[in-house]
Amino acid sequence: MTDQLERDLIALFEERAAQADVPPVPMDLFATPAADPRWTRRRTLALGLAAAAAVAAVAVPIGLANRGDDPAPPTKDPELPHGISVPYLLDGELHAGDLTIPTTASALQVTGSQLLVTSVDEDGGGVSWQRLVGDRLEDLPFLDGVFGATVTGNGALAAAPVGSDATTSVRIWDVASGAVVDTIPLADQPSGEDPWLWGFDGEGRLYWQDGATQRMRTTAGDVVTLRTGELRFAGLSPGGIVLRRGSERTAKLGVASDSGAVQESGEVPVSTTVAWRNSGLMAYQAPASGLVSVYDVASGKRTPITVDDAFFLTPVGWSGDEVVVVAQDVGPQRVVAVDPTTGLQRLVLEFAVDDPAVFPSLGGTGAL
Repeated sequence: MTDQLERDLIALFEERAAQADVPPVPMDLFATPAADPRWTRRRTLALGLAAAAAVAAVAVPIGLANRGDDPAPPTKDPELPHGISVPYLLDGELHAGDLTIPTTASALQVTGSQLLVTSVDEDGGGVSWQRLVGDRLEDLPFLDGVFGATVTGNGALAAAPVGSDATTSVRIWDVASGAVVDTIPLADQPSGEDPWLWGFDGEGRLYWQDGATQRMRTTAGDVVTLRTGELRFAGLSPGGIVLRRGSERTAKLGVASDSGAVQESGEVPVSTTVAWRNSGLMAYQAPASGLVSVYDVASGKRTPITVDDAFFLTPVGWSGDEVVVVAQDVGPQRVVAVDPTTGLQRLVLEFAVDDPAVFPSLGGTGAL
């Protein structure tokens, strides 16, 4: 290896590592206040794999990524083996399981069994929403123009920040009819830089942060204040919420009751990107290093994930017992499925380094 090539590779690695060197609880790159017209399609596509590959990673493993042993979506190269059902966008098509659907969508979101996609005007002045129903995309006109929406795992309710000139409330809709179910005013206007509308848990309860206060809407429609002490929201997990204190490098798993009480149920490492297999197993990306490990919540065991000739990995979901990662190197970017038990890996597909992210997520970073 020449000295110049070595310096070039080192510089490239440092650049990619810097992209992941975000705070342990990173900014919500994909959820921008409704009144901010700067959230353009170009910005959405250019955010990069280091964060974009999350695809609402907390929800993917318990939703579309685990729908059985369906064959993987077709790829552009018939020589590449198939084997994932994690949805992605590539060359103007949505791939979900064995479906391939033409679309102009630039971002997607997975929650439970629900897959939503959005298309944004070039000038950022309009956004339209659709959801996957069977083998087609169904329009959700009541969400048009809304940024940062989230849905329940069963698709019954959708929530999003609303306001004329600034975000003033959280609105909840019935997805089937488009009717407004509830509008909850905020005491403090969000900054627009930090995540605050965290989404629905598996039970259909909605979580958000109103200033320094953490709140939850129960399935009965009651709004309660969560009693978390010094702990603050850091995300959702399949079993509940994720909380952390200050700059600590670990986060607490918690289960909230309808009264607002929160019971701790475990501890996990803080990460820039997380993909949950279930409530007890997660793949996470270590901040700054680009290293990925599988973490067992019960035992605390960490299993490192490696991919040949890759210097930076991002977990995007699970395919059965395999972790699906985007592997970055100096050539084409690869989507690889890795068995953490045996270490066996297989190539799923490749895409060019300057292509739009195939896993662009909307409405959250998938991070702790």
